[in-house]
Amino acid sequence: MEVLVTTMKRCLDAGLCLVALLVLVSCRPSSKNSIAPSLRRLNLVLVTLDTLRADRLGCYGYSKTATPNLDQLARKGILFENAVAQTPLTAPSHASIFTGLYPTVHQVRDTGGFVLPPSKTTLAQILQQQGWDTAAFVGASVLKKAFGFSRGFSVYDDQMPKPLAGGMASEFPERRAGEVVDRAMGWLNSQSGQPFFLWVHVFDPHSPYDPPPPFREKYRARPYDGEVAYTDQQLGRLFETIARKSPPETTLIAVLSDHGESLSEHGEYSHGVFLYDSTLRIAFLLSGPGVPAGLRVKQQARTIDLLPTILALMGGQAPPGIQGTSLAPAFTGQQVPTGDSYVETLFPKINMGWAELRGIRTNRWKYICAPKPELYDLLQDPAEATNVIRDHPAEAEALDGKLKAILGGGGDRNPEKVQTAMVDQRTLEQLKSLGYLGGSSQQSYTLTGKGIDPKDRAGVLKLLYLAVSPDAGGALARRIPLLRQALAEDPANPTLYYHLGQEYASAKRHGEAMRLCQEGIRNGVRTGWIYSRLGYLYLREGNRDEAIAAYERAAQLNPSDSESLDDLGMAYLETGRIQDAERVFQWSLASDDRYAPTHNGLGLVCVRKQDPSAARAHFEKAVQLDPDLMEAQLNLGRICKMIGANTRARACFQAFLAKASRQEYGPLIPTIEAELKALQ
Repeated sequence: MEVLVTTMKRCLDAGLCLVALLVLVSCRPSSKNSIAPSLRRLNLVLVTLDTLRADRLGCYGYSKTATPNLDQLARKGILFENAVAQTPLTAPSHASIFTGLYPTVHQVRDTGGFVLPPSKTTLAQILQQQGWDTAAFVGASVLKKAFGFSRGFSVYDDQMPKPLAGGMASEFPERRAGEVVDRAMGWLNSQSGQPFFLWVHVFDPHSPYDPPPPFREKYRARPYDGEVAYTDQQLGRLFETIARKSPPETTLIAVLSDHGESLSEHGEYSHGVFLYDSTLRIAFLLSGPGVPAGLRVKQQARTIDLLPTILALMGGQAPPGIQGTSLAPAFTGQQVPTGDSYVETLFPKINMGWAELRGIRTNRWKYICAPKPELYDLLQDPAEATNVIRDHPAEAEALDGKLKAILGGGGDRNPEKVQTAMVDQRTLEQLKSLGYLGGSSQQSYTLTGKGIDPKDRAGVLKLLYLAVSPDAGGALARRIPLLRQALAEDPANPTLYYHLGQEYASAKRHGEAMRLCQEGIRNGVRTGWIYSRLGYLYLREGNRDEAIAAYERAAQLNPSDSESLDDLGMAYLETGRIQDAERVFQWSLASDDRYAPTHNGLGLVCVRKQDPSAARAHFEKAVQLDPDLMEAQLNLGRICKMIGANTRARACFQAFLAKASRQEYGPLIPTIEAELKALQ
């Protein structure tokens, strides 16, 4: 057998190749509900608009952005003037929309690290059980089926576009509204008779703000508005298809934001950190049979109210335990019990190491339970500029009592413990590319309401925004100084270590990256990703024992991070610990059996165990899962050549040479060209 060059790749340093003597090239890197048995056979279209501020639509009084299609929908039905989300984060807000439950009950508490439990019944499950055809088309990876939102949907289209071939292939984290709408329209046109439920999620208003032409040029100074205008145009195409396929008298259409967006108000530059109306107030439109045209409802409406409202319009009732209520009585001017809305964000706790925020919003008041509590009179001060808690202690005390009742006590005497589903390195990278600034990956958190008040870190938020947000337009050279300044002000913030580590890696400043990881651990930032990064840096220095120790610690802290597990497996292989390598790769496989690098690693284990047949099977699986994984293509070609399967070997070598970049695989390319020629 030939002795070949091994490459270990990590996203931290895509150009680095570590040489080792291995045989082949390694890859681096429901329960039933009690709904009435017969619902009205109405079609339902639900459109969720990610990160849309209500005050950026014409129907809500904004004149600077063209939104004719949503404005027309508002004229045909009901507009809720005072609609709010339960949380300013995509995944937990969608969980509330689909279950009618607060985040404390449905247990999705942040974007990326939580999965909707199977025990929570969704609107899609209810309608599917009643005979509806169901389909979903989502615009971003934060709502991938892995997070539990696909239950009840016969079709769940969450396939994001792939980048150009070459190297470690992965999906883009989002897709344009146009592609989402195209796929939804294709499904609609295939329907023939059964009532249907269609969910369309469009992500475009979300950061980064990059509308396509001609909206980019028209809204050059206001790219967020450009994203909103483009989204409205695409929804117009969807609404036209719905009108042709399903007459208005048989079709309910609900459109609502999952949350808003802070455009620097209160020192926030996106969403998730604070509980002000810039991120909690949403657009909410509803039209169809049983819905009066042109009505504007002033009573507060909540995301948890969508499910019971839809079921009421279909002649049914919500399952027991639902915390939302039907808004249908408000259509005839009656009062609905929606005056209290629980709101929360755990983002500051989970991602920044600060205190979490929870609160109660009413038609008039907003109470935020924080280390420095806040009370705002929304009627007199809709911008929430003046904290009046000292002037209204009775109101604050009453709202605090309501909050404690919802939380079941909470606070010092009964702190809530929250378990996460963990976040792997690939998910962290995707969240970062979508503008999420989080960098934590702990297994559990205890919510006490104590710690650093996020209001006191507004300066850190600005530095972080200027350093890493694509919408800030900051120069590359400024990123590291800005992050170092932020870290000096907030030395226990895990997100700052994550992003500064990324910048050091991109600049190939590996010594500083090593010291940064060690500094973070000393300051209590002991998360899976920081130990994984430390393991990579030790391995880069040739210190395999320290690398293995760091990777083992990372695996303990985040056992679902396939990339770190595979790096640990490769480190074991390089030190001759074949059984340990196989154990770790199998562990990774149990977590994600569709991660191609794991199969590539198991193929290498089989080569070491002199089992070429099993090795080929794993390499074939890796190539099947990811044809652009160059190491797997090359490994498969080599093993096929060794066992005399020359036709397959030629195909693999040709695939490798067609896609491998010379920057990354330059030294290997002439060798493979010669081997391919010898097989002709």
